[in-house]
Amino acid sequence: MIQQILEQVKQQLQNNPNLNQEQIQQILNVTQSSLMQNMQQAMKMGDINNLMNLFNNQASDTEKNSFQQNLMQTLMQNMQNSMNMGQNSQNIVNTIVNQTVNSFTSSETGTAENVTDFMNKFNFGGDNSNIQDIFNKLF
Repeated sequence: MIQQILEQVKQQLQNNPNLNQEQIQQILNVTQSSLMQNMQQAMKMGDINNLMNLFNNQASDTEKNSFQQNLMQTLMQNMQNSMNMGQNSQNIVNTIVNQTVNSFTSSETGTAENVTDFMNKFNFGGDNSNIQDIFNKLF
């Protein structure tokens, strides 16, 4: 699921003439870690149902905006820590966050029937995992 979202982000980044392939790959790596970091943080705070609602495109505007703002902050901080993007970074982060949230909430990426299904789609658990095993990975 993450790879599907990242592929859509990559297509957007390739339209930016100021980025070369190496920069795009670095940005995708930072985006992936930032997205996973935000999802794990939300789960630690007990917001798994909000994430699942967002993924199923059933979240309120408040939930969507909160996820978007948190992702933007995390991504900007992680990009500044790992890359020297200069003035382009805010525009790039805006593009990435908008595409990521759109992809995350799109029916094209699927839906989750329940929390276990959601967590499995994002590789937080395997076929034989139970919820306790998944939370042990997170914490």
